[in-house]
Amino acid sequence: MRYLWTATITLCAFLGSASADEVIFKEDFRGFEAHGQQRVVASGHPDFAQALEVRAVRGADGTLKQGSWSTSGLDTRGAEVLTIDYWIMFGTESARYAMLANDGAIKSITVIQDGGQLLVAKGLNRDWQPAGKVTLGQWHHIRYVVHCLRGEFAVYVDDMATPRLEGLSYRDTRTVSLTRLWILSSASQESTTRLGAIRVTARMATEFPPLALGEWPYYVRGVAWTALPPATARDVAGVAPMELTTGGGAAREPARARILRDADNLYIVFHMQADDMALRVDEVTARDGRPWTNDCFEIFLQPDIAEPTYIHLVGNASGGLYDARHSHGERDTGWDGHWKAVIERQANAWTALVTIPFADLGGAPARDAIWGFNLGRENPHTKDVLSWTRLTNFHTPEHFGKLLFPAPSDDRSTEARTIALMDRLYDLPTRLAAIEQQLAADQDMTPNLTTAREHLRAELAVQRANLAQARSFAAFRLLLEDAQRLSLETADLAQAVRRSQAYFADGSAGRRRGYASLVVSSMEKIADNQSNAFPLVEAAHLRLSGREYGSFQIMLLALPGQTIGSVETAVSPLSGADGQALDGARTQVYLVEMIRTARQLEQGQSQASYADVLRPGEAFTLPPTGMVVLWVDVYLPAG
Repeated sequence: MRYLWTATITLCAFLGSASADEVIFKEDFRGFEAHGQQRVVASGHPDFAQALEVRAVRGADGTLKQGSWSTSGLDTRGAEVLTIDYWIMFGTESARYAMLANDGAIKSITVIQDGGQLLVAKGLNRDWQPAGKVTLGQWHHIRYVVHCLRGEFAVYVDDMATPRLEGLSYRDTRTVSLTRLWILSSASQESTTRLGAIRVTARMATEFPPLALGEWPYYVRGVAWTALPPATARDVAGVAPMELTTGGGAAREPARARILRDADNLYIVFHMQADDMALRVDEVTARDGRPWTNDCFEIFLQPDIAEPTYIHLVGNASGGLYDARHSHGERDTGWDGHWKAVIERQANAWTALVTIPFADLGGAPARDAIWGFNLGRENPHTKDVLSWTRLTNFHTPEHFGKLLFPAPSDDRSTEARTIALMDRLYDLPTRLAAIEQQLAADQDMTPNLTTAREHLRAELAVQRANLAQARSFAAFRLLLEDAQRLSLETADLAQAVRRSQAYFADGSAGRRRGYASLVVSSMEKIADNQSNAFPLVEAAHLRLSGREYGSFQIMLLALPGQTIGSVETAVSPLSGADGQALDGARTQVYLVEMIRTARQLEQGQSQASYADVLRPGEAFTLPPTGMVVLWVDVYLPAG
């Protein structure tokens, strides 16, 4: 009933059992045919006899010949966890690269050596995170453990039990699956790197969809069938648990739950660690009391995810039960279900076997039905509030996780089932069509907003193409994030269009002059694809002391369909708050030239130009343009 403090998005999953790791690639360089700046050498290591030496060598003409090794075409589709193991020796300080992993041409995992320090790329803009020391001339065992569906990985060096770094995101978040491994020598100076045995294993899910989709950021769990109703909590020990967390770290008294079904009932078994069970006494036992004031479990069930109606069930360690029906923000505590909870108290824990008849919820779910769902625990003894999903508030059905009720068997391929499930959950074609409709509106726009609209249309075209190719949960996760972002940016653009149209309303100064003049703060960085139109401010007000400079910008926007080819400026005498002229005050006007950004772009993005270089003057001639930015400096003398 209380509030949690963190938020996220949700996606989809179903309980699946993981198979043993499968070797999908290995190389020990026995029988390897070296070429170019490669050669096979004795490793000197007891675990592998051969190694590949990759060099950068400067020729007689002074040019550097760079060596490399790579393998492509790795099939990691369907992998929940990918483990990349290899041995490496940095023979020279100039040996820069460890093993790199890509999704085709997309840079996914980049690890380098610099001065004996391993560094992992955190993004595309040369932001590095230290991963500990390595020793030149010594073999090091390095491992990347990749959680494919979350797009995260950990880095191990020599110690395979404790990661040097974990929870790292792909360098390029557009990564869907890793398909290529490669390594290369220095690109600027002679270097030597030795590569030892390489082994790549994949842990595949044997059932659809993968178990990992029941975790962050997806939060959907499939419901397993049982032939016999469980009589005690021990009867469900073989079902994979759902961890309840604080969202901000480990719980002091952990909790987990397991869920399964038969034709008539939904079964949820909670296991609650409780270091001092003697505190779980004198609790609320009256039906529909306030058991959430005690150590309790909470269940939220939303049989129709299209409607904001859900059932809330609460139970404590003493058997106190509460239930209510919530709809459109209203709570009905008069709703009583026929559910029950069997409580077992142990020395340092308590369990609850909860049986919920489908009849209480409108009937058994249809094949492949999807329900909104969440579980929680409120523990006043540790002050922890736990949840399966990460929420700001338990009572937000739009942020519930999802329960999937599959049939006992399904003959469709994994790809077909994935596409069908994603279509039902998120209906991305409809989302993208709605964005397209908003962007298709024929409206008078200022040139900068027209540029912004074309930028969004280009991104939308890329997302449509990606949707046509999407076959995996990771691909759909990226598409969902992009659709949400595009929807927000399109709404922002629509608001900006409405605001900018006011610049040229009938009878306005902008309509009469053929251009609008806006005063903009000197703190704003103006871009030529500016999609957030600035408020219509036509006068600048500065508060200055003596011997102080102040600045502001003037943004000139041409009437839609027209351009600006020249600008002349004139400054009237400056006056103070009392209306009196300020002797000795000076002004300087600059034309602000637009500079193309050097930022590396993601797929579908276009380069933007930003107001940056200041050119002083009073009159300016420029190529026809829809937007001109002026910078004004004001100096106030002493007195």
